[in-house]
Amino acid sequence: MVLQILRRVHLAELITKYMEEVNAEKAEVETKKAEVKAKKAAAKIGRRPLTARDIEEVEADKAAPKGGRQPTVKERFVNLLFPHIVKYTSKYTRKGKKTGKGKKTGKGKKGGEG
Repeated sequence: MVLQILRRVHLAELITKYMEEVNAEKAEVETKKAEVKAKKAAAKIGRRPLTARDIEEVEADKAAPKGGRQPTVKERFVNLLFPHIVKYTSKYTRKGKKTGKGKKTGKGKKGGEG
């Protein structure tokens, strides 16, 4: 009985910690987007022309590799609570180099000389 209560408390703590992380990530992304929009709007209005540094930042953001498919909130939550059932993608696994069958010694289709 006590173990069940402790486990529930621990799960509740994990859930709150996870939700705080998710909210922090969302806030960080939104502030970055807002900064970029503000710079672009200021440039359009003409209050301040884009400087070379601003242009470099915009180009760097465009050139940065996109992360691909991000796990959903549900997937991240399940992975956090049940790490033993995580399905790893090729990004996380290392596949060995495939070796060929080797050099074929046959001469022609029937194996005889031409």
